[in-house]
Amino acid sequence: MNDFDLEMKLRSILVPERTDEYWTDFPSRVRMHLARGPGKQAGRQGSLRWGWTGGLALACALLLLSFAPVFHAVFKNDRLLCREAQRLSQGMHVLMADQHGMKNLVIDSE
Repeated sequence: MNDFDLEMKLRSILVPERTDEYWTDFPSRVRMHLARGPGKQAGRQGSLRWGWTGGLALACALLLLSFAPVFHAVFKNDRLLCREAQRLSQGMHVLMADQHGMKNLVIDSE
């Protein structure tokens, strides 16, 4: 469609007739819509922001919970290592770690 055809179509559209009362009330209706329009938009953006924030917090919590067994295993072995290190003052020990935990390989009891 070229410019001429578009212009002809636009000129062929009939404009609805408005009463004088419509034109006198028109400015007040526009002001009313302008006054409450941005409030709705700001509220929508705020709820959208809360949605993204909540989603990010949920994703972080799920990620943290998925790593909980790994952290538990690391700290469990850390406690065992500290316990065995405290026992080193009692004598010479050689420690061995296997799938069941920390074990004494050789105990030199002098």
